[in-house]
Amino acid sequence: MGNGGSTGKRSDNAPSAAEAQLSVQRELRRNILDDASGPQWAQARDLAAHMLLHLDSPLDCSRIASRWIREAFRCDRADIGLGSPSDQFYAPGFAESRSPDDEIVSIAGLSVNNRDKGVRALWFSERPLVYADLSQESRFGTELRRWFLKNGVRSKLAWSISNRGAPLGLICIDWIEQPLPWSSALVDRFQDVCDGILNPIIGSSFALNAAYGCGDASDSGLRSADGSVHDADITCLLKHLSDAELRVAQLAACGLRYKEIAFALDRSFSTIDHQLRSVRTKLNVRNQAELVGLLARYAPKFKQRQGVN
Repeated sequence: MGNGGSTGKRSDNAPSAAEAQLSVQRELRRNILDDASGPQWAQARDLAAHMLLHLDSPLDCSRIASRWIREAFRCDRADIGLGSPSDQFYAPGFAESRSPDDEIVSIAGLSVNNRDKGVRALWFSERPLVYADLSQESRFGTELRRWFLKNGVRSKLAWSISNRGAPLGLICIDWIEQPLPWSSALVDRFQDVCDGILNPIIGSSFALNAAYGCGDASDSGLRSADGSVHDADITCLLKHLSDAELRVAQLAACGLRYKEIAFALDRSFSTIDHQLRSVRTKLNVRNQAELVGLLARYAPKFKQRQGVN
């Protein structure tokens, strides 16, 4: 949020986090629920209202959306993952909802080649993409298609989610061992939910967390005697993070709380606490606020580190 000249610090008369959240909630409510051009599907309006109550948590917003989509579209798994087209790898499983009736494999923690032709198409498509029969599908690369088939994914409907044109991630809904009940109306409805509800609400939630949930990077522990932070230092220290620690650090950079990270990765609170303590030690920061500020400032370096694995 804001223009490129912003320093990232809020002035003394800037709104508090609570005031900013209330203002954004009111604007979204006007645009989505009060405007005549907003979603007309009653169930989708209920989804928007529910998500707006959890605007302070990107994970809660995404989790509510994925569960609703799984139930509304009668699929077996709905997943929202984070990333951008420039990443070497895409990380699904940020907010995953699986059918309780079947033993559906979780995709949390999976690392997907973001250069796969099928994944690239999702980032840049102007409409959701339909994969009615993955056994006959040639738009995905061999390795990724093999993973889908090995885990019983029969059909898929997917698209990108964004905030005012800036990519946030991908949303994928899967049908396991059964064909997608395809119709143009179903695809149109999925697109309307993404465009009219998910993009503005999830995007605003992440923007609020970035503006009010992150510490000041200038307070980072990676300082020289004059208080400056060197790129070489962070690049060197990042090499000491394990893959699991890097994933936890990336979620912390989004402003997520411990319990939210634990839920997203299906790990215990104590495991997340241990991993973040290790990350802080390795990056030489004193507390969580410093860590989040550092991660926000050096996000490109973290993406480079992720691409090595």
